Formats: sequence, C-alpha cells, structure tokens
Amino acid sequence: MQTADTYIPHAQKVVTYVTSNGGLLAFQTRWRQHFLDTMNPQYLPEYWSVDFVPEAWNHKQTL
Repeated sequence: MQTADTYIPHAQKVVTYVTSNGGLLAFQTRWRQHFLDTMNPQYLPEYWSVDFVPEAWNHKQTL
C-alpha cells in the first residue's frame, strides 16, 4: 500500500513513461496505430495518417 511519502501522481507516471519511451510523437503514433488495430474504423478523413505530425510541432523558435 502506498503512503503519502511514496505516492506518485498518475500524471507524473504518464509523463515519465512517455518521455522514457520515445517521447510524445512516438506515443501519439502508438496510440493511433492501437486505434486502427482495435477499432477498425471505416470512415476516416482522406488524409488521416498514423504518422501525422501537427504543424505546430514543427515550429522552430526564433529569437
């Protein structure tokens, strides 16, 4: 049983897992593939892709 001293919030566990397993983009790709494999969707937008990267993620910050 966890005590207050050993408690780790769920959100922290998720962030730790995602960052140690390829990062957010890899998580997104795995989730989308899981969605296809388990739900077998019949109607997706024409350009829907497991490997889609949101445009904002490609943004390069300039100073």
